This record gives sequence, C-alpha cells and structure tokens, in this order.
Amino acid sequence: MHKVRVEDGLTWQAFLSEAERARADQFRWRADRDRFVAGRGAMRWYVGQAIGSDPAELSFGEGPFGKPFVLGKRHVHFNVSHSGDWVLIVLAKDEEVGVDVELAQADLDFMEVAPSVFTAAETSTLLALPADLGRTAFYRLWARKEAVLKAWGVGLSLDARAVHVGLDAAARTVVDAVGDYPPAMVEDVAVDLTHVGAVAWVGTRT
Repeated sequence: MHKVRVEDGLTWQAFLSEAERARADQFRWRADRDRFVAGRGAMRWYVGQAIGSDPAELSFGEGPFGKPFVLGKRHVHFNVSHSGDWVLIVLAKDEEVGVDVELAQADLDFMEVAPSVFTAAETSTLLALPADLGRTAFYRLWARKEAVLKAWGVGLSLDARAVHVGLDAAARTVVDAVGDYPPAMVEDVAVDLTHVGAVAWVGTRT
C-alpha cells in the first residue's frame, strides 16, 4: 500500500505514454490534470518496481469496467485512486485488490445522498451519529464500498446499495452482497484530517 501526495507524484510524469499525455491535456482544470498525471505516474512507478520493468515501457489494458492491468502480467494485481491532494496505490501478487481515497467535501449534503448509495442499515447508522461525526462516517463508508467494488472489478456498474460494508472498526468480510460475488475484505487507510481511504481484497485472509 502506497500513499503519494499529488505534488510529489508529478515527478513521475516522464513515464507517461503519449496517449496518457494526450488524455492529461484534455482536462480543463489544472488540479484535475495533476491528479491524473500523478495517478498514472504512481501506477507506472510502483508496478514497474514490483515486476522489475521500466515504468515507461509498461503497457496496460482495462477490464470490462475499466480496471487496469499490465499486458502480459495478469498475475500482478493493483489498483489506484486519487482525490484532493492524494494518490493511493495498492499491489498484490495473488489476489484482486481495490483502493479508494476521498476528499471529504464540506458542502456536500451527505444525508441527502446517503439513501441512494448506502444500504438501509448503513443509512440508519449515519442518522444515529452526531452531526459532527456523520460527514466523516459518510466518506469512510463510501471509500470502503468503492474499494470493494473496484476489487471485484465491477466499479459503479453494480448498484452500491447491493453491498453492505458497515462502519466496523476492524477489517471484515463482506458477506451480504447481492449477486454472485466472491468474499472480500475491506479496511480503512489513514490519510489525513480531510481525506479518508480504504483498501479491499478478494478473499478472507486475516
């Protein structure tokens, strides 16, 4: 598991492919461009280090719902997320993984959004919390949920309400997903006071 500040990740932009550079240039806002560049650069750097390859020479494909993989190296599993000031990347050898980082936005009406993305039990948990804790809890739940969806390789093609992750303090098995999905584990990743993160993996290791 690696955490990289966006401003530091920009040092790896020389590793980007021509297609990635062209995509970066399409962003209207500099902050969005920088996050994309840092995310792709971090992905290339850490994956290259893991498999002993030149980061600039790596070629990537995407699964049906956009999850990246290294062409010719399907045994190497990784995932990347970026938001606000941070990029998170997780790598594994023998299991699918997912990661998510979220900047907690002070102006989001999170209780209006919650019923459209959380299970009834998760939404009830949020309602029971003091107002000053609810916002952070909302983003913790969302980061956990998206990390699981990315570990499965389905992203938001699956209704987020079909997966219950809860707010338990310890890593836990996701057991009540609707559909034929393998067991997954998820846990929080400490980032900073304004960002939250989570990492998930397919399997039931402890």
